[in-house]
Amino acid sequence: MSLSVKSYWPLLHLLDQGTECTLISRRKCNDQAQKRKALEDDIEDLEKKKRILVQLSTSLQKDADQLAEEAEGKAGTLIAHLITKSNTRRKRYKEKTNELQQIETELDTKGKELRSIQ
Repeated sequence: MSLSVKSYWPLLHLLDQGTECTLISRRKCNDQAQKRKALEDDIEDLEKKKRILVQLSTSLQKDADQLAEEAEGKAGTLIAHLITKSNTRRKRYKEKTNELQQIETELDTKGKELRSIQ
């Protein structure tokens, strides 16, 4: 019992469609994997920035407190100089704290995006 190509045609057509769907699925999977990898890299970079900002802001706050305490024991122009340095460090501390909040917001957003992909 031999079958001609004509009898196989509907089956071949279905196989071709299935192959196309598989290729589309693979492309979607690859695209999602690339997006996931990019988000993971972004999250890792943001976490590094966060660690650095936490260390920097802590250091600035300690320096500002130390300068203010040192100024308490001094007199005259030296006290003004130390207070000015202390205030400058406090200002930078506030700036870094704001940056830290922005990074935490970005981390939350990127984390939600990553969860939605998976």
